[in-house]
Amino acid sequence: MRRLVSYAAATLATILVLVGLAAAPAQAGPQHYGTDPYASGCAGNSFMYRSFPFSTSGGAGTTERAELWYSRTCQTNWIRVTGNPAGGVTSKTLSSDYGQTWEEYDSGTGWSYGMQVYAPPGVCVNMVVYINYPDGYPFGVVIERVC
Repeated sequence: MRRLVSYAAATLATILVLVGLAAAPAQAGPQHYGTDPYASGCAGNSFMYRSFPFSTSGGAGTTERAELWYSRTCQTNWIRVTGNPAGGVTSKTLSSDYGQTWEEYDSGTGWSYGMQVYAPPGVCVNMVVYINYPDGYPFGVVIERVC
């Protein structure tokens, strides 16, 4: 009987350790600043909050857009760009009134996204996105404040 109780206690302790080692679900907070929304788990309960067309340098229309995404779980925002037809650098800057700013640059024509800034409900964010030609000349821009 004593051996059975010891075995049961050891099994229970092992299960509790394994459960504790499992990945914890993402939680809201400023600790997500600068993290990847997909790798952190924040994108799992997210939605596209707003989408903006680019104002282009030649006045020509473009189907590419700058999107502002929001995670309900983590209370974070990030920028996603649906493409860069000019083929140069995509510059993304996102700041929140919480006091965080994230800026990054990606090259190429594909879609890209930025890392997160913490922006709980009631906190405004500012986004500035440029898509450029390979020579650095700007192709399009989006500048928006979203509350």
